[in-house]
Amino acid sequence: MNALKLTLLIVCLASVGFSQKIHKAKLTPATPTEAQAALLAQASDKYKQKQTDDAIAMYLSVAKSCTECVDAMFGLGLAYYFKKDFDNALINLEKATKYKGLHLPEVYRILGNIADDQGDRKNALKIYGKALKLAPDNELLHYEKGVTLARMGNYDEAKKSLKKSIEIRPAYVSPHYILAEVYIGTKYRVPAMLAAARVLTLESNTPRAKRANKIFRDVFAGGVEKGEKPNSINIFLNLDGPTDEGDFGSIELALGLTGAVNETEDKEKLSDEEKFISKIKSFIAVALETKMKRNFVKDQYFSFLKGISDKAYVEQFSYLLMHQNGNKKAAAYLDANGSKMIEFVEWSKSFRP
Repeated sequence: MNALKLTLLIVCLASVGFSQKIHKAKLTPATPTEAQAALLAQASDKYKQKQTDDAIAMYLSVAKSCTECVDAMFGLGLAYYFKKDFDNALINLEKATKYKGLHLPEVYRILGNIADDQGDRKNALKIYGKALKLAPDNELLHYEKGVTLARMGNYDEAKKSLKKSIEIRPAYVSPHYILAEVYIGTKYRVPAMLAAARVLTLESNTPRAKRANKIFRDVFAGGVEKGEKPNSINIFLNLDGPTDEGDFGSIELALGLTGAVNETEDKEKLSDEEKFISKIKSFIAVALETKMKRNFVKDQYFSFLKGISDKAYVEQFSYLLMHQNGNKKAAAYLDANGSKMIEFVEWSKSFRP
């Protein structure tokens, strides 16, 4: 089985008879009364708090008194989808497709999710395509399309969709994470490490942050292992990696050589944290000196590294990465340098190339 499919935890479910019927939007939805709008807002809050049954009850109350209220239809569709009640989700979402309005891309997105969850991925792509015609700059739709394509094993097209999602909203963590998985599963080691590092500057203490940390660490180690003899090391280079996203041979070599020095050199008596920061500095320097044509990796990830260097955030970046790996000294650093860390994290979230 393809390793990428394992890391994405893909479960291919057999179709159980669900089908999405998308109507031509001809009808004009009803405008909710002030009381209905207030109840819809309460229902939305309940849904966000994962009090799904309470949310459904409120949405049903509005739907009963306002049969053409699209917000109630969509709210019910979303809540039932969360509960994996696809029958009722489809009833409400399909009804919502009859009505004109700004809700349609989101309605299509959830219908596409249902199709994908049920293994009907070709239909899911058709639905996402229809939604993207209405909202071509919707990063969620590009992301969902990218996930579906990855599940289908169409990794080149998946990367295009995930990259588009990131270009629209660079701080949206989900496409960075799936892109890291796609990259590492298809032997794009350095791009995988860069995507994983971006995840770690945007999210912490989640299962996918832990997975991103592993991807980052595995590549950042530079293929260095201690040899059988004292003071000997082995460096394993990825000589057959693809280069269509850029030639990262010099970066992988630098990672390996720096890792080798850290394994064998002790005269400077550097702490593990100091060695890590030194290696991060060397990695960024080599990356920024690497000549390559303008592409996604250069525009998004190398420019992010340049921003870290230009704004003197290397230390904060390094300690954040170490903290994600459970380093106690890094945790102490974050506590002692809270304002600077907040400044770096806020910059990371607002970063655009």
